[in-house]
Amino acid sequence: MRLLGLVVTAVQPVHGGMINESAILHTNIGTIFGKWRSRAAPGFFAAEAHGLEILRRADAFRTPAVIAFRDSEQGAEPAFLLLEAIRPHERQTARPAEVGERLARLHRFTASDFGLERDNFIGLMPQQNGRMVAWAGFYAQRRLAPQIALARQSRALTPDLERDVIRVTEALPELLADVDEPPSLLHGDLWSGNLLTGESGEPVLVDPAVSYSHRELELAYMQLFPGFEPELFAAYEAAWPLSPGYRRRRAVYQIYPLLNHLNHFGAQYLAPLQAACRLAVAPLSLAPEA
Repeated sequence: MRLLGLVVTAVQPVHGGMINESAILHTNIGTIFGKWRSRAAPGFFAAEAHGLEILRRADAFRTPAVIAFRDSEQGAEPAFLLLEAIRPHERQTARPAEVGERLARLHRFTASDFGLERDNFIGLMPQQNGRMVAWAGFYAQRRLAPQIALARQSRALTPDLERDVIRVTEALPELLADVDEPPSLLHGDLWSGNLLTGESGEPVLVDPAVSYSHRELELAYMQLFPGFEPELFAAYEAAWPLSPGYRRRRAVYQIYPLLNHLNHFGAQYLAPLQAACRLAVAPLSLAPEA
């Protein structure tokens, strides 16, 4: 089989991803990783390749090198992305403390505005990145509002829960009034499955949804689901302490990934989303640090 001048001699399917088909490809230039999707949204793999390049330039984590990609608007189906194959370490996972330190280093890669020069995707859902100066406005307009619109369109939100989410959105200028940090470079979709361990034991980031955003958004997402050890967050805190009030803001920031998961997977995320909304606007009874 020939693909972009490559001679593919063997294909090993890779299972476990929910977004794309993928495989290890043995070729005349070595072993590479390929992923593909029929009827992919325009720019789907270009956005991923762009995100990997931005992370590479930040020089905080290793990322797989991009070999080639083709999006659906460029011609024949399917759209695809070819990457350097990461050979996982057989007996070792990346040290949590090292990941925390590297994540703090990534977040110190900053910009003047929130957003990015192009839109991208978080999972299958489009992620708007039009630049804005004010973080509360960016989080409301570029993060929550598009997910609310998708959930409304698919009738995934109950009327009561939609009112709760809108209430949080309207309260963001007050809830985020004490945020005073520069926009940080985020991976954007950092769950445990998107953190690999390379052959030398080093942490490797894949499948980004990058933007310059408030760094706590990344940490809140990581703490929403199992998979990351407390040592990671302790090392991050030692490298770059969080501002007072993070524990309260964490609930505010978990609304975005919960809406995104609701739009991907359905009703199982209604209860966690409702709990996050109520905690976000609860009376100020939580300890400022944590």
